[in-house]
Amino acid sequence: MLETLKINNVALIKSLEIKFNEGFNVILGETGAGKSIIFDSLNFVLGDKADKNLIRSGEEFMKVSLYYSSISENTKKILKNFDIECYDDVVLQRTYYQNGKGEARANGELISISMLKAIGDSLVNIYGQNESVSLLKQKNHLNILDEYKSQDISKIKLEIEEIASTINVINQKLKDIGGSKDNRERQIDLLKYQINEIEIANIKEKEDEELDNKLTKIANSEKIVNSLNEVINLLENEDIGSLNLLRKAISNLINIESYDNRITNILKIFQESLLNVEDNISEINKVLGDFDYKEQDINKLIERKDLIDNLKRKYGKNLNSINEFLQNSKVELEKLENADELMQSYFKQKSLLMIELKKKYENLSQARQKIALELEERIENGLRELGMTNSKFKVKFNKKVSSLEELDYYDINSYEDVEFLFSANLGEELKPLSKTISGGEMNRFMLVYKNIVADNNFSHTIIFDEIDSGISGNIAIEVSKKIAKLAKNYQILCISHLSQVVSMGDYFYFVEKYSLNNRTETSIKSLQNDEIIERLAILTYGNVDDKKFAMTKELLENNKNYKMLLE
Repeated sequence: MLETLKINNVALIKSLEIKFNEGFNVILGETGAGKSIIFDSLNFVLGDKADKNLIRSGEEFMKVSLYYSSISENTKKILKNFDIECYDDVVLQRTYYQNGKGEARANGELISISMLKAIGDSLVNIYGQNESVSLLKQKNHLNILDEYKSQDISKIKLEIEEIASTINVINQKLKDIGGSKDNRERQIDLLKYQINEIEIANIKEKEDEELDNKLTKIANSEKIVNSLNEVINLLENEDIGSLNLLRKAISNLINIESYDNRITNILKIFQESLLNVEDNISEINKVLGDFDYKEQDINKLIERKDLIDNLKRKYGKNLNSINEFLQNSKVELEKLENADELMQSYFKQKSLLMIELKKKYENLSQARQKIALELEERIENGLRELGMTNSKFKVKFNKKVSSLEELDYYDINSYEDVEFLFSANLGEELKPLSKTISGGEMNRFMLVYKNIVADNNFSHTIIFDEIDSGISGNIAIEVSKKIAKLAKNYQILCISHLSQVVSMGDYFYFVEKYSLNNRTETSIKSLQNDEIIERLAILTYGNVDDKKFAMTKELLENNKNYKMLLE
């Protein structure tokens, strides 16, 4: 249950700590005292959208935290999925700053707001004036119906999802094959042309790099040839050439070699140098021979480069990409050329699956209709208990398509949709819920709905924010009984202005405003014994005297006895 809520710097609240109890918790207070701020704070720490207008004037941030004990297995599972360590309780904390930044934590771990909301939704189920919007939207009705008795249809829904998924895969494969026969033939012609164009080119590995190197040399051939000729001239010039000078040096060394062994070693080095120079001159001449380009050879190189560049533009940025395109095209061509046989196989598989899918859809529809009859009966009975004796509620089923074959994609809800129809008065025709139900009727409808689906809720705490708006008298008494019944199994937090509802509470909190240091602040107090009677008497009669005190005390005793009978 929600044990503790701590609020700091939210609207009129400077600092507040509230300890709640099991059962029916009622929050009292004059209009504008700050009751709704408490629920706004709770919504905030549970993951609702942050509003910096809620930050207390003059403060830089607001901060709310809660402590929740005895969490459900569903909450534990969610925390585990988020890698958050937990036992039987959880602490949520959220801070929001004036600059729009903030943070959220669960058991001390930093989490995203979406994670915070997922955890919060598993802890607390909130009904306020705006929650009915979801129920009024027709697009939500099928999911609402399925969630009512989800355990009864979960198996068949899983079977449908598996079959539908397989059919969707087959449909995609059929699309990939190429659609119509004419379209496939066009694709075949294109692929054959592309494959032929690449294969005729007969590209060699790294051929583009070699071509670039050759053409670069050709572009600089004059410079290269001139430089190499100059090198040969420097080496072979009769007067100053290095080669002739080296030969003369060797001749002189030979003449004196016999006089000193060291000269022999020097001679040997000079002779080796001579051989190296001669070899290099020979190699230079070979290089010069390679630069004897004919114009037709150069043109062939340029044409080859243009061909490869053109293939790159069409089929890939490099030779590997072109080759990959070629291999993929061959696979695609083979698939298209065998398309008729392949498509027949896919159509046969799909036909058998469609028969099974239609059968499963019909079974699901029958199960839903059975569930709908139960939901209709329970809602109508619940509304009668709340004074709406002539109200009618109907779940209308609509087929989405005349034939399943019309669809390109299949999921759990492809077969049908539902819409909630409602009539509040005798003789009035059933109309869409959103077009016929009033605000007061909607509050009663939601309370009945909450009682019906309570057993399916994972959360143990349910919050009602002025759900009794628009009702009074005996109807208010019946509303209070509905909430009291819920409170036997769930922790209820409720803001109410009706004495009939308030008097059914188990625990009472009084919210009021006061002034401190020229600032308005909100406080909350847990009421005890005579304080409860006095506040309820004021709510009921406007003031309190001995007679009103006694009457209010008697009302509380009677309601206490009624709640004991519910156990």
